[in-house]
Amino acid sequence: MLFFGSKWNDLCNDWHCTATLPSTGGGRVSAPAPGSTSVADWNRGVAQRMRQRLLSSPYVALHDLRCEYRDGVLTLRGRVPTLHTRQIAISLAFDLEGVKAIVDRLDVTEPTRGLTT
Repeated sequence: MLFFGSKWNDLCNDWHCTATLPSTGGGRVSAPAPGSTSVADWNRGVAQRMRQRLLSSPYVALHDLRCEYRDGVLTLRGRVPTLHTRQIAISLAFDLEGVKAIVDRLDVTEPTRGLTT
């Protein structure tokens, strides 16, 4: 059975997830040194670095995504045309310093060919 229209959107919305990154490699959280920067500045900085990665991507669909960061958790929001572009957006955050978990709130707007159940 192929999913189109609202059934497809319902299926994709059920795929929202949170990925917890392994403690080795990426996902290092370096708290700001006392007096050097505030936690709010640190949070904004991580979100801005992720935003820059999205804007630098050759996938134009990623340029309009929103990202929020707080206490090691990066949340991605917006619409992407395919599951592939969703995976690309999430993969851009895997080695971003400070990110311990990624919350996927991306909506896929078009079905993937051959998706059946």
